Amino acid sequence: MNLADSRPKSLENIRFIELYGEAIIYSPHDSKGHYLNHTAMSIWKCCDGKHTIEDIETKILENFSSAPDRQQIQADIREILIRFREAQLLERYEDIL
Repeated sequence: MNLADSRPKSLENIRFIELYGEAIIYSPHDSKGHYLNHTAMSIWKCCDGKHTIEDIETKILENFSSAPDRQQIQADIREILIRFREAQLLERYEDIL
């Protein structure tokens, strides 16, 4: 499977609290809260098993007013998804490494 076609999905028992364009997600698995800035929050909202990584990239690129470096955005999204996975916030999702 092409990485861009992967569809990350958050675990169902994660609590999501949005505050002023940022968010906190709480995992009962390890009783930890995780702070998400605006970009990470936008990525998290797309981790529903329906959006591909390519869809997520498109959404994030739409949030920038100037033309960002697409390769850097792709790397940043991948890094955030890896952090979500390492924090055990996503369902089985090995193909992002």
